[in-house]
Amino acid sequence: MVRLKFSNSNIGCYQIVEASNKKRYVVDSSSINSKGTVWGFWPETITVTGYEIDKNNVQFDVRQKPLYRPTTSLVIAMQPISAGLYFLLKNTFIALEVSQQWLLKLALYLFTMIFAYIFVTISLSLSHKKAMKKLGSNLSKCTFVFKPKSKRDYTGYICFGMNAILFFIFLYLNDGAEVIILILNGIIALLSFMLTTSAIPVGYYVNSGMIELVSIREKKGG
Repeated sequence: MVRLKFSNSNIGCYQIVEASNKKRYVVDSSSINSKGTVWGFWPETITVTGYEIDKNNVQFDVRQKPLYRPTTSLVIAMQPISAGLYFLLKNTFIALEVSQQWLLKLALYLFTMIFAYIFVTISLSLSHKKAMKKLGSNLSKCTFVFKPKSKRDYTGYICFGMNAILFFIFLYLNDGAEVIILILNGIIALLSFMLTTSAIPVGYYVNSGMIELVSIREKKGG
């Protein structure tokens, strides 16, 4: 049986696969046939789309970049700006009495969720275009077929569970501190939608033995 080793690539929804048959691939995690895997629902077989690449192709490899002093200085300089922006938004919340307007609060919270979903959707589309550009026109496309072996994945419940907890905290607050909850919710919502729609952890499933390879069906062309 061909053994696979997954590693991260420099494009979020793609992973590099080193196979024991001396072949190298990139796999599109977002192409998984069932997004229900992150909610604990295993189909009979799990399939993802991959592309064979040359063993010397490093276009998808993650390159370590040193943290230059200008970058460090920029991060330090941004801290007072971020703090100032927070207090400005907080005072705006108080001045407009947003805390007392439940429908407006709900709309703002939903906006952060919708914005996160749209952002992830657009990012996914751009990632696919970037990957196709790197792969070129002469594609060697294949389908990886896996079968479930052991424990299930419940990432989806954990991710959106955190959003739900933040929502109740958001409703409870009424002193303008809701702003920080909105920011946190936006960040967590981005991670939630990424992990449940585009960056499905197929590599983790394989590397941890949760699923095993059945076959690699190769097909020339895009």
